[in-house]
Amino acid sequence: MPDTAVAQIADTEQRFVVTKDEDFRASHLLRKQPSQLLHITCGNISTRDLLALVDANYAALKVAIATYNYIEINRPGVIIHDVD
Repeated sequence: MPDTAVAQIADTEQRFVVTKDEDFRASHLLRKQPSQLLHITCGNISTRDLLALVDANYAALKVAIATYNYIEINRPGVIIHDVD
């Protein structure tokens, strides 16, 4: 499915796109599509380690997702990138 279709579905359903793909980051910054983005920037990471990272940062992610539109998660933690 093309990125534009994924973004459109996410926006229609008011969902975050969760991705490691830089193309979604560029699209969000340039066109606000998708309107909500969780960007994973850990490089290569096993599923087990990614789940552990999400678990370790769950409280911060929960608050960020409820409040912001562009969030990044990496090994050090959660980063908020919202700008107007």
